[in-house]
Amino acid sequence: MKRSKNLSLFRIATILAINLFLKNYVLLALSFLYIFLLNKKDLVLTVGLILITCLLFYFNLNVINIGVVVENRSNYCIVDSVLFKTKVYDISKDVGTIVKINEKVLNDNSSNLIYNVKYVSNIELLDLNKKSPLFYSYNRLKNLDHDSYIITSKVLFNNYLEDNEIDYYLGIGFCFYYLLIMIYKKNKYISIILMFIYSLFFSFQIKFFLILINFLCSFSNIRKSEILSIKIIVISMLNINLLLNFSILMSLLFDVINIFDFRSKSIILIVQSLLFSNINIFISFFYNWFSILQILIFCIASLLFIFPSFSFFLSFFKFLSIFRFIFNLSIRGKISIFSILIIFIFSKLKLNRKIQSVLLITCLLSPLNNPIGHVTFIDVGQGDSTLLKGPFLSYNVLIDTGSKYNYSKLKKYLFSEGIYKIDYLIISHNDSDHNGNINNLKKDFIIDNIIDYPCDIKLKSLYIQNLYLGKFENDNQNSLIHYCEIDGYKFLFTGDIDKHVEQLLVKNTDLNNIDVLKVAHHGSKTSSSELFIRNILPRFAIISTSGQYNHPSLSVIQTLSDYKADIYITKDSGNITFYFTKLIDFIKTSHNDFDIIIT
Repeated sequence: MKRSKNLSLFRIATILAINLFLKNYVLLALSFLYIFLLNKKDLVLTVGLILITCLLFYFNLNVINIGVVVENRSNYCIVDSVLFKTKVYDISKDVGTIVKINEKVLNDNSSNLIYNVKYVSNIELLDLNKKSPLFYSYNRLKNLDHDSYIITSKVLFNNYLEDNEIDYYLGIGFCFYYLLIMIYKKNKYISIILMFIYSLFFSFQIKFFLILINFLCSFSNIRKSEILSIKIIVISMLNINLLLNFSILMSLLFDVINIFDFRSKSIILIVQSLLFSNINIFISFFYNWFSILQILIFCIASLLFIFPSFSFFLSFFKFLSIFRFIFNLSIRGKISIFSILIIFIFSKLKLNRKIQSVLLITCLLSPLNNPIGHVTFIDVGQGDSTLLKGPFLSYNVLIDTGSKYNYSKLKKYLFSEGIYKIDYLIISHNDSDHNGNINNLKKDFIIDNIIDYPCDIKLKSLYIQNLYLGKFENDNQNSLIHYCEIDGYKFLFTGDIDKHVEQLLVKNTDLNNIDVLKVAHHGSKTSSSELFIRNILPRFAIISTSGQYNHPSLSVIQTLSDYKADIYITKDSGNITFYFTKLIDFIKTSHNDFDIIIT
């Protein structure tokens, strides 16, 4: 059967992106079977791309390693590049300085660098240019008054500051991209010229590269779907982690909406759920007006940057905060791939549009009606946070919050679970990597009870026992220790206790055959003594750490291994979730690991 060229090219792009991103051998094998459905020309192109990609991985190449210093503190500076922001210690550079970043940073867990600041030390930065227009722009930014600085740094520079400062929200750094797209439809040459001028003064952002692809493709008779396929292929070849970047994904979304315009609102709903775990109803149904508003935001921010005396425009952004509050009708939850598959299948059955709309809303609301209880050790970097969630949201208990600088990870996961209310927030002790987000959580969730003292908790079918051992010398030793059983599985949460407290725990309790141990102090050698592990014999050991401070200790890993514990580490596995069903219990991580628990 002869297949259309654009469909085949899109298949190639999809195959390439999925295999590079997931690195799953089963998917790779299925993909090779799949590509035999293509014609000979597309088959050759697909095999060629896969071979080139293998070479890139073999030589460990990464072609994007230019950044700009966006913040300079006493003992570190933050460098913003196309892929990530990096905090570099013991190096001081002027804000606005363009630098080349050592390849070691780019290859160090780069998939985790897209959303958050990455902490590294003693990385050499090579100055490329100190007198660039970009350098001038950042220095001018520093001279603005506080409120103007906040707005322009967000809209023009994509610098996100404290959430409690002026909340313009509707900008999110895409304003100029919207404007370029609109101008491009009228005059592509003016759009390209403006793009390069903007890039000189406000740093080149990779999403603008997609407009350049549109420009180059416009000189040939290439369909919209083919252009989208070319963009996915080019991005995959540059760096597959770019497909984790919200700017890239949202930019590609515009192309998808243009191709499938008749389903644009459904696509916007699904993508918001997938990317942000939160669907803004106002944005979804008034998308065109929303785009115009973003362009207006960009124009006003530009005026503030060029003419700082125009500060009276700040009242407009304050009005937007009120506007957002009034129209902030949203649905929390992350739609599953399984739900998307159901929607796709039913769309092919040509059902009534009303039935399709009901099906879509039902799937989007599915996180709120999840019948499967689970316990998730949330990847919050160097810190602890664990969610105990009952079937149908019967209870939500959060143990610790992680550090303030990683709140985005915690918030995104809780949103993805459709959580609006936390029944109990337990704080094991007063270290910032355990209690740093209490105030942030209060803004986004209803918290019924905050527990930072020894007490037992009874909530419907859940009973959490506090194992109080007395008062000690420091906060780590005074960590609250909790034990609970969920569906017959024994969980032990140990905070940051040390070996001395572990010894008392063994002496004063009859804990044994623990199914899941939250390893104390992020796997530090100060905890997890051989005596403790030998007595409780954990079946699964969870270590929550970003790898800072050489955590986990090799001696701790060896001790756990000696006693046959299955070890999971958040820096390697991401979120680690134990699911409990009536038929089968299993463990799933956000990095696509899947293990069935054999009882």
